[in-house]
Amino acid sequence: MTSPARILFTPAPSASHVLGVVPLARAFAAAGCDVLFASSGGLQVAVDAGFQAVNVAPRADFRALFAAHSQWQREFEARQSAGTATLDEGNRLAGSLFGQQAAAVAPAMCHLADNWRPDLVVHTSLQGCGALVGSRLGIPVVEQMDGFTGGPDLATAIKSHLPEVYEKYAPEGIPPDLEIIDVMPRCILPQRPATRQMRFIPYSGGMQLPGWVMIAPDRPRVVVTFGTVQPHAPGFDDIVRQLLTQLAKIDASFLLALGGHEYDPQAEIPLNVSVFGWLPVDRLLTNSRAVIHHGGQASMLAAAAAAVPQLIVPGAADQYLNARAMVELGAGIETNWVELDAALIESLLMREDLVQKSELISQQILEMPSPAETAAALLRLIGG
Repeated sequence: MTSPARILFTPAPSASHVLGVVPLARAFAAAGCDVLFASSGGLQVAVDAGFQAVNVAPRADFRALFAAHSQWQREFEARQSAGTATLDEGNRLAGSLFGQQAAAVAPAMCHLADNWRPDLVVHTSLQGCGALVGSRLGIPVVEQMDGFTGGPDLATAIKSHLPEVYEKYAPEGIPPDLEIIDVMPRCILPQRPATRQMRFIPYSGGMQLPGWVMIAPDRPRVVVTFGTVQPHAPGFDDIVRQLLTQLAKIDASFLLALGGHEYDPQAEIPLNVSVFGWLPVDRLLTNSRAVIHHGGQASMLAAAAAAVPQLIVPGAADQYLNARAMVELGAGIETNWVELDAALIESLLMREDLVQKSELISQQILEMPSPAETAAALLRLIGG
């Protein structure tokens, strides 16, 4: 009897990136594979999902690296807001930041791979060590794209910051067989490099739910989520306070998910708002009329999959691209914190055209190959 195929997942070191690959990891595990996660952060998500995980750089501190890129990032995000930023500049910024991050953890990642000997590596677009391990060991590599970012151009930008790393750890490595997985439906991104499509399956962790979550409400329900990063940014409480003032004016119920952030316990919460530290947004969307969110890929695709209209308030990274994609498809509205008021939210609840367009996107997502089908196809790369 042959031993189970070993699949090494190396997501970028943040909870959101780990969450995004859990459905595929589960599909590999269900197929009988031995799955291991390795990164330098965000791994509790994988552990909570039932996987073993190794933090290859538990003492790494990337605050100085991010601080060195902060001005460049602010300027780039200002151009994104104005609609003048280019994808090439985004790749150069991400390549510099995450290429240097990959260089810091490459020795430990290669040491782990040398000892565990995976048969296949799956990495997210912003994790530069996945391709390095594949080249070092001569094994196939799979990239799961991070929304609008990813693919050959970003990979080249990241690798441009790793010449000494490749010289040391993969000087004669066999170029890996690269497969690129794309969870974006073609209606959102019709012009992509050759990719393998995979259906987006929302995953936001497990938790015990109150019974009312599964019951259709007697008035419109709106989910409000800020993802996993924004709730921990400076000034977030001021944003919540401003939003609560507007929500109190609307005849609807609001479920506010704060991504683990503990909001001011002394603050006055309107009677039509329920505040939670963490909620499985995908489950709540089933009985919701709309969703207000920050424009993260997972929030956007979860809403699209559930055919729920979206009000998007982007503020960083690819959030502007996600927001504008939904606007162009007629499935959402883009705004900012200054213009977000009760009147705009009420108009969202009245827009049947947004519902109809959202249903079309949902159908296209449903027709994409499942993670189980994708895992089966990828196993053929290693003869599994």
